[in-house]
Amino acid sequence: LSLRLRSGIDYYKDQRQFRRAFSSKRWINGAYREDDIIFKEINTDLLLSYTDKINRNWGYTISGGGNRMDQSIENKATQAGQLSVPGIYNFENSKIPLEIVQYNAEKRINSLYGIGQINYQRGLYLDLTYRNDWSSTLPAGDQSFGYYSGSLSYVIGRFHKLPGWLSYAKARLSAASLGNDTRAYQLENTLRFNRNYGSSPLVTNNSTLLNSGLKPERLVTYEAGAELWFLKNRIMLDVAVYQNTNSDQIVRLPASAASGYQERVVNGGVVRSRGLELMLQATIVEKANFRWTSSANFTRSKATVEELPTGIDQYVIGYSQIYSGGGNQVFYIVKEGGQVGDMYGTGIKQHNGRDVYDVNGIPVRDGELRLLGNYNPDFIVGFNNQFKYKNISFGFVIDWRQGGTIVSRTKSLGLSSGVLEESLEGREGGIVGDGVVNTGTSDNPVWVENTTAISAVDYYNQYNNRGNEATQLYDASYVKLRQVSLYYALPTKWAKSIGFQRISVGVIGSNLLLFTENPHFDPELSAMQGRNFAYGVDDMSMPSARSWGFSLKTQF
Repeated sequence: LSLRLRSGIDYYKDQRQFRRAFSSKRWINGAYREDDIIFKEINTDLLLSYTDKINRNWGYTISGGGNRMDQSIENKATQAGQLSVPGIYNFENSKIPLEIVQYNAEKRINSLYGIGQINYQRGLYLDLTYRNDWSSTLPAGDQSFGYYSGSLSYVIGRFHKLPGWLSYAKARLSAASLGNDTRAYQLENTLRFNRNYGSSPLVTNNSTLLNSGLKPERLVTYEAGAELWFLKNRIMLDVAVYQNTNSDQIVRLPASAASGYQERVVNGGVVRSRGLELMLQATIVEKANFRWTSSANFTRSKATVEELPTGIDQYVIGYSQIYSGGGNQVFYIVKEGGQVGDMYGTGIKQHNGRDVYDVNGIPVRDGELRLLGNYNPDFIVGFNNQFKYKNISFGFVIDWRQGGTIVSRTKSLGLSSGVLEESLEGREGGIVGDGVVNTGTSDNPVWVENTTAISAVDYYNQYNNRGNEATQLYDASYVKLRQVSLYYALPTKWAKSIGFQRISVGVIGSNLLLFTENPHFDPELSAMQGRNFAYGVDDMSMPSARSWGFSLKTQF
């Protein structure tokens, strides 16, 4: 019998400043903004467990407990949209009334759960779990939703003789149904403060029609896998396949203009994701004073939209404002049969897969949204090697991400303003765009090769215009030397003389090498816009950090 009580807090405070100089394209008189973001979450849980045997073949463990989660979020943005004096960035220098946006939210989830396991001869295991949550963000009287799961694992060697080359084998199956609530204040509409009308306060409706009848989201998952050890435990293979189905998702759909709202909150849609996970581990060399172990893991996942909420054929789940001046947005749109992570934007008009130019050699923009790509990778591979010779240990980790698309503001602004090396081409003799020209009419087109040269300034300003998201793409694939470490273990008698069993000292390097298509930024970094990450977008990303550090490991 055991009892565990614990409590923990997750807290961060983020302060950000945004400065815009005088004569900026959008901010003629400059601007200054401060964002204050505070997040706090406290979790307290209690778990009582009991383990016993029914007889020599059967054993069991039962557990029960509860959890309370309290979460609070405070966000405040204060902006001076114009400055009186250039170069002085504080709110006293504001030329116009300050704009303040404030959001405070609190959320609580109370939980009770039970866990049970029964095993037969420590080779056949059945695990069952149930958990019930009561969330403050769901409608009163309907705040309760349950989780339940079951898993079965079978250690083959406990009941059958294995061949000599197979050291261990286990098969496993599991199924689960999970619930999920929503963020705070999604049930009832309230008024919001606006700028005063003279000396009188002004309040307005929110633009979103909330839903007092929201249901919790539901996720049903199935997984099958196996763990195999070969050649006296020198080689291990773990393989797993899974399927997850999300339904009753809480989404925001466009609302009729006659309602006075821009969007409405509803439950709906079905997304099914399937994936494969592999891990291979091997002890390649094992001698008296030398050991080399290596491991590789492979992950591939694809999420397909199988059903949308009733009455719509596509749904915009979000967008990234690549350039806040307007006209340069990447939309995350899901359609039936499409994939989660599909990005849409505009670009140059196409004919049979080639860019279209006008008779003056200028690329012709197309305002219709098109599929730019998907920000998710095709697969991810991790490769880890560890070498040990006597008291010296050396290791390195390589990460490989293949596939995915990034829309780059760095590429757009850098080429259109002529500050990237790639924009050197054509500065002397101009550029002939690679594409076709219609020398006929729209009804009777005659397509010929473009042969008209234009200046490099005109070409890059038009082709890499901020509104042409399709011309600002990079492949998100990369290979990265994630970590290198070198340790020396001090002699055992030295460590024991000062009260330790083992002491190791070493150096660690992180993010040391990067191989990728684009030379300007780390494709692993996502743009941060407001409180959210913008996936698949480079928004003038800061360089990733390469670091070296000293490490001291002790073991009592």
